[in-house]
Amino acid sequence: MALDPAAFVFNTPVFPCTGHSFPPHGIYPAFIAEFFIGDIADGQVVQIAVDIEGDDGLVAHFDAFGTGYKQAGPNLKCYDVSNPSGHDVSVDFGEGDGDDDPCPWLAIDKVASASGVDVGDQVDFTITVENLSECDATVVRVTETIPTVLADDGSEVPAFTIVAVDPSPTEQLDRLLIWDIGDLVPGESVLFTVTVVFDEPAADGKAVENTACVYFAETDGVICSSAVVAVGAVPGSGIGGPGFWCNQIRFALAGRHNAKFTIEELEGWLARINEGSLVFSELWDTTTLEGARNLLCRPNEAETVADRLARHLLALHFNIAAERVESGRSLGGLCEGSVPLPEDADPAMTIAELVAAAEADILAGVGDEILEFWQEVIDFVNNASSANCKEVLELPKTLSR
Repeated sequence: MALDPAAFVFNTPVFPCTGHSFPPHGIYPAFIAEFFIGDIADGQVVQIAVDIEGDDGLVAHFDAFGTGYKQAGPNLKCYDVSNPSGHDVSVDFGEGDGDDDPCPWLAIDKVASASGVDVGDQVDFTITVENLSECDATVVRVTETIPTVLADDGSEVPAFTIVAVDPSPTEQLDRLLIWDIGDLVPGESVLFTVTVVFDEPAADGKAVENTACVYFAETDGVICSSAVVAVGAVPGSGIGGPGFWCNQIRFALAGRHNAKFTIEELEGWLARINEGSLVFSELWDTTTLEGARNLLCRPNEAETVADRLARHLLALHFNIAAERVESGRSLGGLCEGSVPLPEDADPAMTIAELVAAAEADILAGVGDEILEFWQEVIDFVNNASSANCKEVLELPKTLSR
């Protein structure tokens, strides 16, 4: 099918199911088009044709994502699909050689070691920049913008204090770090780590977002990626996700004063988890706190959907072992936090039943779509409040797995 030029609008695309913005590896707002395909039969291939014209120097970059629906019991499950490489195709209207390679094209990705912290906690921000093209990118510059919060006197103050930067920046201003890294050859990547302490009282109760960007000589644009950390008593901050447990293990191992739990408590809970879970006793190395920390603290190293699910599942196991949530509590008995309960999840299902179902499907090697569903449900639990906020109806179990 061809796209009608009138269908294009200037906007930032949003995933319809999750409501999340499209990953910021491209430059947005940009022209986007949405169109309906309908059913796709088994083995059917759908192609969309776009004809473009441009003068020398124009670079046209294309991203694609889709939304599908699948019957799950009496409900339709909505799911988003995107290119996992984070980059689709660019066409360069350059002079002379007719080379259609995207030259050059850089991608930037930024992640935080924790999604939620208390005032005084430490977080590592990891920034990765990679040349995804087949030609050199020159005069590459990476920047990290330090976010601010509003203090009691009405002034803007840095939301955290930087305690370490690796490698050292070329220039460090009050609210900006700058790395001038020269050229990046095809396939080359660079890694930056910025360690901060959230010691600013004015940041308590806020979701702090900070952004890293990359510039290079061959483009006038900028490509950015952001990470968000909830500080202190942020509404909906939850029972305890992977970031919370990542920090607690790190703080205990480092002997930090703000560790909520002792090494002995954490080791005892971890031993119980490995004893009762075939997933963690057989598939992931969580026999030591260091192994558990590596799984919880390194989301960018998750290679599969199962890896990502295991990270969130381990956090839920710790929440149960630490009695931050009762395994007999039903999903519908939790107050919703920042993550909603998926529409086709059974509110009468208990957390113990959720853990058993997710682990059975991991061990059975089921498809990614089902594992992604379990991660959504576990995220709801880890981000929910443990308070009884509503009566749960005794409903028949209609969850389809």
